[in-house]
Amino acid sequence: RRVREAVVSTQSTGSSKEYMSAFWRLFGYINGGNSDGKKIPMTVPVLNVFTMDPTTYAITSARMFFYIPADLQGSAPTPNDDSVYIENMNEQIAYSRALGGNNPSKERWTKYFTNLYRALEMDGITVDTTTFATAGFTRPYFGRQRQEAMYFAPLQ
Repeated sequence: RRVREAVVSTQSTGSSKEYMSAFWRLFGYINGGNSDGKKIPMTVPVLNVFTMDPTTYAITSARMFFYIPADLQGSAPTPNDDSVYIENMNEQIAYSRALGGNNPSKERWTKYFTNLYRALEMDGITVDTTTFATAGFTRPYFGRQRQEAMYFAPLQ
């Protein structure tokens, strides 16, 4: 999958409390917390990028992103919150695996990431295991139709 879009982003520690705080900061932006006071439609996916310590694999930082709708690419209003940023993502290749169901457990995420890693390894593809991403395509608690994906980026 090739990705290149303008996004609105915010930093978090990756804890559940910080995750929700990050979501509400970005939601505030699209709900009129911007220089134009403009309400911006929610887009999917909601992208989360996590960085891990290379020895313990504990999450050290996380960033959450909302995609900016196509009609606002290049002209998105400035966020009012200093911890929310507009940025352009560089085009990149990401290897992904779909994951359905309602709020998968940590064990299920680990199993799916491990399977994706092994499949890529069998194809001779080396990925950065200290950075990974998840993407949510439906609202939380959407039941069995919930759609999520996980991503690894190749080493450069």
